[in-house]
Amino acid sequence: MSVVLALVVAVVVFVAGRLVLGRRQVARLERRVQAHVRIGPRIAETSPDAGSIRSVLDRLERSFERRAWWATVVARLERAGVERRPIDVVAVIGTATLALVVLTAPLSILFALVLLLAVPGVAWLVLGTRAERRVRAFEQQLPDLMGALASSLRAGHGFLQSLQGVAHDAPAPTGPELRRALAETRLGRPVDEALAGVAARVPSKDFSYVLTAIAVQRQVGGSLAGLFETVNETVRQRQQFARKVRALTATGRTSAYSLVALPFGVAALLTLVNHSYLVPMFKSPTGRLMLLLGLASLLVGTLIVRRIVTFKG
Repeated sequence: MSVVLALVVAVVVFVAGRLVLGRRQVARLERRVQAHVRIGPRIAETSPDAGSIRSVLDRLERSFERRAWWATVVARLERAGVERRPIDVVAVIGTATLALVVLTAPLSILFALVLLLAVPGVAWLVLGTRAERRVRAFEQQLPDLMGALASSLRAGHGFLQSLQGVAHDAPAPTGPELRRALAETRLGRPVDEALAGVAARVPSKDFSYVLTAIAVQRQVGGSLAGLFETVNETVRQRQQFARKVRALTATGRTSAYSLVALPFGVAALLTLVNHSYLVPMFKSPTGRLMLLLGLASLLVGTLIVRRIVTFKG
């Protein structure tokens, strides 16, 4: 039985590898124009098997696009900066989940069901964490971006020319996002809509404030360089205030992390010292009920403490 399961898992992993490495990713802008222009051998499939897998995934993606939840998944991947196609990422996560479920199902059906929900959940949380880090990095780079734009405008360059020069030298994630927006403008998309797309992919309040200021300036007129200098100073003050609040709430957040980790640490220590001590908690109905109540209480307490130490405004 174990040999059969190992073979099944090996086949699944092999298919996932061919799926991910079978060809290089086609960029989003290339996909938009590949119906009108000829794309070179970059999009050629490496083998008939890869082509069949790709066609299946393309049909699956088209069916998913009719669902409302698919837009949420795509937005999550874009905010996290994942360069692979969304259907490829979903297929890899689904393959990994299936492999783990097949391996653990003969040992414990309950544990296999937990993995069936836990693996996609963990992947979703990892993508969310990566997206939050990307937004924070974008916000940290925003003041320098505004200062560079103001200096370029003072030197006599136009807005698009200044934006192009800044995007060429800016680090990730600011540089790739601005270069993508400039590429969309070259395809005919208005500048305001292209920058609004950046704000949708990187949901930064500071950047939304910048776009609002630019829209107001286009309506009322005035010096765009002076506007960027003013907005730059405002964004710096907002970020300085946010860092001060985060420093003041550091003690509360550390206490919350300690309280959340304490039950798990004590359980691990007791298991190492006396393995049979916690066995009734997992094997008896009363013990399982107590574990569920404890986890529920821990979750509620975590949400309350997180609400106390989180400042929004």
